[in-house]
Parts: sequence; C-alpha cells; structure tokens
Amino acid sequence: MECKYLFLSVKQADVVGNSLVWQNLPTLSESRRQCYITVANVVVVFDSVTPSQVLVQMNLPTGNYYSSNNDEPIVSFLQPTADKVYEPLYPSSVKILSNDQLKNIELKLLNTDYIELDVNNVDSINIMLKIEYIDTQKQVMSYLSTKTSIL
Repeated sequence: MECKYLFLSVKQADVVGNSLVWQNLPTLSESRRQCYITVANVVVVFDSVTPSQVLVQMNLPTGNYYSSNNDEPIVSFLQPTADKVYEPLYPSSVKILSNDQLKNIELKLLNTDYIELDVNNVDSINIMLKIEYIDTQKQVMSYLSTKTSIL
C-alpha cells in the first residue's frame, strides 16, 4: 500500500481558542484520493499543567468514525513518560478513512473527562501522520470478480 507521512510541529501552528491549527498544508496528491490516516507518533510537552492522561482530537474528514459524545475523532491516547512529556499509551491502530485533500488540521487536547486543555500550556507538540492510500482499482477488480463468481 502506497503511503506518505505528514509532520506537524507546533512551530507552524496557529493558536485559535483552545485549538492548534495548521494552515496551508502541502498538497499530497494532484487529485482527491481516499486514504487511511493514522497517527504514527505524537509527543506533547507541557510547560506547567500535567494531566493524568491526554486525548488527542483532530478535525479530519472521516468516513468511518462514530462516537456518542463527539464528532471529531480521538486519534491518540497519551500518558506521561517523563516530567511533563506525554507519549502514546498504545500504538496507534485506529485508521481514519479520509482523503488527502487536507486544507488545514485542527487539533485539540482533552483530559479524560473530555474537557479541553489550554494549548497555551503546551511547550511543544510534534505529530507524524501516516497516510496510507487505498488502491481503489484493486478494490473494484476484487468486487467485480466476486460478483461474477456469484452469477
């Protein structure tokens, strides 16, 4: 499966309320392609506040994410690994079905009660997104071969 990686650093983000927003993302392909987006890695360093755990929420367009209490996907669960440093609690296996025409990405940090954390208390944040492209031609051919065998 073809894949690309997109690195997001707090240095390129704008603070909007309690969110970090990355604008003007690089164009990943010439056409709108379906893909799975996974957080390959994320590290957050707080300058003062140290919650017990941190949930990372992103405003990605999704085709396979549903929740009883929010519309934007929770993409990672972080726990403290050192003084004020938070890293993934589990390896990320959640693949968000989306497309690669991302104009901007908005990120929120939440505590375990789903209350937004103040991003002004974040000293640094680095995120690596893995974008795995779906081979739609292969899927169509597989579907067609299945249908002809049924007929």
